Order: sequence, then C-alpha cells, then structure tokens
Amino acid sequence: MNQLASSMIEMGLEIGDRIGIWSHNNAEWLLMQLATAKVGVILVNINPAYRTFELQYALNKLGCSALVLMRHFKSSDYAQLIRELCPEIYHKDYTQLDLVEIPTIERIIWIDEPDSDEEFNFMQRFSAWMAEAMPMIHASPSVKRSLKTPTRLMCNLPVVRLARQKVRP
Repeated sequence: MNQLASSMIEMGLEIGDRIGIWSHNNAEWLLMQLATAKVGVILVNINPAYRTFELQYALNKLGCSALVLMRHFKSSDYAQLIRELCPEIYHKDYTQLDLVEIPTIERIIWIDEPDSDEEFNFMQRFSAWMAEAMPMIHASPSVKRSLKTPTRLMCNLPVVRLARQKVRP
C-alpha cells in the first residue's frame, strides 16, 4: 500500500484530488482505497454497470483527475467502452492525457495487464511490493503466531466474530 501511495505522489496526485475507480470489488480496489486515504486523495466509486454516457457524465460531474479501471470483467469490456468514449486515449502518453470528452482526466490507471509500456500498471507495482513485503511478513513472530490462531488477522488486529442467532418462526 505504501508503494502504491508513493506512486500516486510520483504521478502528481495531491491532497483533495479525485480518482474515479470503475471496477467491481476486488483486492486491487481495497488497496487503492487504502493508498488514496494515506495520500489524502478522494477515491470516487463509479458503478461498474455504467456505460459510456453514464461514465462520461459521472467523471465530468465529479471532476476526477484520474481513472482506475480494469480491461474487462464478466461481460463488460471496459477497455472498449473507454476507447469508444475517448478514441484519442490510445494515441497519447498515459501520464499526461488531454481528453476531449472527459477533460478533467489526466491519467488512466489500469488494474490489470497493460497494452503498452507507457501505462501505469497497478499489478506490476503491487507484485513488486508483495515480493518486497513477504519476507518481512514471514519473519515477524507476531504474524507467525497470528497465522496459527484464527482469532487474529495478519495485521495483528482482533477479528470480530458474529454469533449466529437462532431465528424463531
């Protein structure tokens, strides 16, 4: 999460900037939420069922300076939808966009594999971070202890267990 937050700062995102995330709930979404909170950037959830017109309206209304998205999920091809909305996106440098239909968007952040070397690749940064973090996680005695007991999380916080209540007819 720290490396993702650092990457956001390197990209020029500042406190109060808005990032739209157009994705279903997944691990990358959660990490993006934590990293934006750390940087002070506002993460704006965009309904993954939106199509081009709705996406354009939401991004322009909210004033997002960056858009985080996946290429596809189930039957939705987000890459194709963004290409329909902004065909110039594939002819520009991904670090400084100047889009006609969504003028506030300066950056596109792809969660999954990139089509070109210029794209910000979330998974590449995340994989590098995990490779760096895993030796530290496995070396920590408190984490080893927490992995053995189901009442603790890896971050050493207690897990709240909900008691099942019998439903009376």
